[in-house]
Amino acid sequence: MTVAALASHFSCSRIMVMKHLETLSRAGLVLSEKDGRSRHLFFNIVPIQQVYDRWTDQYSQFWASRVVDLKASVESAQQAKESRRA
Repeated sequence: MTVAALASHFSCSRIMVMKHLETLSRAGLVLSEKDGRSRHLFFNIVPIQQVYDRWTDQYSQFWASRVVDLKASVESAQQAKESRRA
């Protein structure tokens, strides 16, 4: 995708989009190639996959256990509410 095509999807200026792209490029998440007056953008999938793997591995167990705890708490509260009605 070109910078111009990407910028057309946002209500901010093209310059602002380019500043964000510069940050993503410095982080190695986006690659760009100049083709005449156009600049073509590509995802660098390797570091994106590494970030995904790190976040899902480290935090999925934490959040899964919290969801299980929340489910048990809600079900317990619902059972207590129903037993008071009976």
